Amino acid sequence: MPTPLTPHNIGEGKKWLIHQEPRFEMIFDCVGQLSIPSKPQGFIGLLESIISQQLSTKAAKTIWSRLQVAGYDTRHQILNASDDALRALGLSRQKIRYAKALANASVDYDGLAELETDRVIQSLIPIVGIGEWTAQMYALFALNHC
Repeated sequence: MPTPLTPHNIGEGKKWLIHQEPRFEMIFDCVGQLSIPSKPQGFIGLLESIISQQLSTKAAKTIWSRLQVAGYDTRHQILNASDDALRALGLSRQKIRYAKALANASVDYDGLAELETDRVIQSLIPIVGIGEWTAQMYALFALNHC
């Protein structure tokens, strides 16, 4: 089982950084409590990651919001959506292809949560549209791997 990110782990990392470079202490004093943002697990978390690839945060949030409002945020809904409907919400042809590939993939999302990071990555990268970086970000932000 992978080591999950916790406030304790973050605190240990902070101490290590200060030990390596004492000037970090002043920065941490200004920043305050450190936290790691999280994403949802499962299909939604990966679909949101695909949507946000190579887009500004604002553009990705806008498209994601449109998908949710239109009801296209589940595997079944993506599979049944027409390309024209998804394109009208802001998805490129390539992202439509990736979203449908994810929806067609047989992913054991509960099982992924139990795997080591390397195994999560190796399980996800065969899916069209999910590269190593996207799989790593999913492991970090959705599964809270260190």
